[in-house]
Order: sequence, then structure tokens, then C-alpha cells
Amino acid sequence: MRTKRVKQVYKNVYELAHVFAAQTQERGRLPSANGRGNFGSQGHFGPRAYFEGTRFYSYGSHYLAAQIHGPAVLVNTYKASNTTGTHLAAIKDAFRDRLHVFEVPYPSQPAEPGNTEYLANQVADHMDQILRQRHDGATVDGLLTLIREHNCYIETYSLAAAPIILDKYTLELLTQLVAVAKVKRVAGEKVRTAKFKARYEALRIERERAEAELKSNVRAWKAGKLESTAIVGYRSKFDLIRVEGLEVVTHRGARVPLAAAKALLSNLSVGAGVGEFTVDAIDGDTVKIGCHKFSISAAKKVLGVL
Repeated sequence: MRTKRVKQVYKNVYELAHVFAAQTQERGRLPSANGRGNFGSQGHFGPRAYFEGTRFYSYGSHYLAAQIHGPAVLVNTYKASNTTGTHLAAIKDAFRDRLHVFEVPYPSQPAEPGNTEYLANQVADHMDQILRQRHDGATVDGLLTLIREHNCYIETYSLAAAPIILDKYTLELLTQLVAVAKVKRVAGEKVRTAKFKARYEALRIERERAEAELKSNVRAWKAGKLESTAIVGYRSKFDLIRVEGLEVVTHRGARVPLAAAKALLSNLSVGAGVGEFTVDAIDGDTVKIGCHKFSISAAKKVLGVL
């Protein structure tokens, strides 16, 4: 009778990490990066991640990502690459409801002094951030979490290092500092928001003033009261025209004889000429003459063509 073969190759690191956390088999791995290699191969010649017993490796035996030690799993704090960072995240997720997860620089050695030193430095750095008010995310709750993590590590592995104890006076001081920093931060945000709103309002007022001035200038230009330079910045689908004596003038400064313009509108066709210009295209109520576009109905109204 054949025995069922144990699956050892898994499609993704999350599945592999959960099998590792369950500890139901001795080994498992991801597919090799180049289709070759096996357990223990280095770098891109072997599997991207694999585990053997209580040890989980990323890209070879040179990088121990995590190791199970009794009631906890130690996860490496050094992220060699983005992919390795993904492997570490998958391991922590897999052990979330199984064992306590400690992140330390020496996952193979629970008693290594560098691990407790690292955890103590995490506490000290967080406290320094609170005291100097240098980081918005530095909270008293975060500090207490780090202290619990340090003390729990010492207790879990019965280490000789002294636990960190925060007296109530220091705790009250840190709480007040965080509260003051929050007030300052909120006040600063209010000032920045007020400045932004003031600037936005000034821009809005200026934009509305410019738009009103342009509309006024367009009306004045059509009435013959302003030169073309007064309506620079005019943007519209159609160009403007007006009559000046025996000529038709556009707001861009082009001029053609009035009689020729009226004759063109009376018998409009592609290729017809008016002054130095030629009709290039006609599309519904739009006529394109050179670089100008005019509304045919509006032009007839201005020139009095029925």
C-alpha cells in the first residue's frame, strides 16, 4: 500500500508560513526562483523561502527569517529586501493566534544579550521621541506596549536582564507631554488651515475679479470702446468680430472689407475667399477661416446679413 506523499512546494509565502506555524511537517518551500535548486540552496539558485523544522529561511540558509523557541517565535528585525520583508510579514501573520511573536536581531539565540538590548533600545527611543516631541506617533500607549514586550521576553526565556518599570510620576509626565504636543500640533494645523483658506479665498476673489473684468472688456470691445489688446486672455470656441467703418475686425486684429465679408456670408462655401483669407471648413454653425473660428449665426447678426 502506497503512503500519501506530503506536499512540500507551496504557491505563496502566506500558505507556506501557515504550514510552518502549524508544525505538521518537517519541511516546505516555495518554488525555486529559476526552477532549479532545492532546500538550502543560496540566493536565486534555490527556493525563495523555505522552512526546515523550527527554522524559516528567506533566499537561503544565510538568512534566518524566524525560529520557533518554545512558547514563542523569534522573527528577524533585519529586512534584507522588500521580498524578505513580505516573508517576515507572512510569518508574523501566521503566528498571530498561535504563539507570541518577538521581533529581535538574533532569532536563533533567545539568550543572546543583543536581543534584550534591542528591545530596551526600542523603549528608550520611543521615550526620547515623547520627551523631545519629535514624532506624532510617539504615544504613552505605544511606550507601554514596548515595555511589556521587553519584560515579557525576559520572563518567557527566564533571562537575567532587569525588567523595565515605569513609575507613576514618570508616566504622568509623559502623558502630559504627549497632551501638550497634541495641542501644539492641532494649533499648528489650525494655523496652516487658516492660511490655506485665506490664500484660497484671495485667489478666488482675484479670479472672479479677472473674469468680471474680461466680460466687461468683451462687451466694451464689441461696442467699439476698447482696442483688441484689452481682451487678451479671452478663451472661447468662437472668435469675436465687430464692424469698424468699412471693415470687419476680429479680436485678434485681423481685418477684411465689410462688403466682402457680407458677400461671403450670403454665399458661404469651402474655398471661398475673403480679403487675404480662405474658408477652410464649415461644420454646422461653425466656419473656420485661417486660424479663426466663427459662429455663422452670430457673424450674420453682427454684419446684418439676413
